[in-house]
Amino acid sequence: MSVSELLPCPFCGAVPTMADIRADLNQGTKWGGVICPDCGVAGPEVRTGYDPVECWADDAIEAWNRRTPPAQAAEAVERVARAIYANEWAPGSPAWAGLHDVNRIAWRNMARAAIAAMQAGEG
Repeated sequence: MSVSELLPCPFCGAVPTMADIRADLNQGTKWGGVICPDCGVAGPEVRTGYDPVECWADDAIEAWNRRTPPAQAAEAVERVARAIYANEWAPGSPAWAGLHDVNRIAWRNMARAAIAAMQAGEG
């Protein structure tokens, strides 16, 4: 498999490169995988055999691609963003009441940014 076959991140849509396939240094390089260059989410770990990345990159790419959801995920993200920004998370709702003020502002700002990016064709 080649890096050109890496699917986008299921969380933010960024496409990893060869530089994003690396060993986990916290585990003595026994495990490795693909790490999203934008949001930092790590894909499923694969055994490295303590070998150079070129020896196990195909396994990491295959594991990453198996967990990437279908295109409908973008629609789900938009529904969640709209729910957060609109009625379900509106001031006075039960969900809104359970959040600390700082988190309320952060969630609404993230939802607003996600909606704007989707409308601009970026997400």
